[in-house]
Amino acid sequence: MHDAEDLTQGFFCHILDKDLFTGANPELGRLRTFLLTTFRRYIEDVKERQHAIKRGGGVEMLSLDVKTGEKWYAREPSDSATPESVFDRNWALSLLRSAFEELSSTEEMSGRGEQFKALGQFLSIDGDGEVTYHAVSQSLKMSEEAVRQAVHRLRIKFRDCLRRQIAQTLVQATEQQIDSELRFLREALH
Repeated sequence: MHDAEDLTQGFFCHILDKDLFTGANPELGRLRTFLLTTFRRYIEDVKERQHAIKRGGGVEMLSLDVKTGEKWYAREPSDSATPESVFDRNWALSLLRSAFEELSSTEEMSGRGEQFKALGQFLSIDGDGEVTYHAVSQSLKMSEEAVRQAVHRLRIKFRDCLRRQIAQTLVQATEQQIDSELRFLREALH
């Protein structure tokens, strides 16, 4: 586990030290492809040198939220998935979380934070799926139909947030490219 942490921290230091984002050519591909390719090259470099960056070895390390990362990793099913497919899945989940956080923030600023906490359960990718319209309607003192309509409106807003999150990862965010990314994300999650 410490080797993985060292490699991850070293990779981010490498990206920042070499200012690799500045030299990236957006016309050659998507951000996730750039990151994956850069990471593969970095790993090969490390293997060739046959030594990893040692913890604290005179280099200022960036602090990563290892506990959250480990928690996400622990939820990953044990299977024969390739590292690439795991990366793609985590990329998709990251975009979904960002869109959910954007929507949550927007609803909070609009004065609907408490309602969103109840209704957002129907959108949550981390939820247990056991929430019912009836239970939420009781807690919000709304009819079940009103809850269904509110959730429908939230799903539309969520889709818009997700499209914005995807657009931020593209050089020229056309509707076709965003749709293509959405299809890719769906495939990555299945």
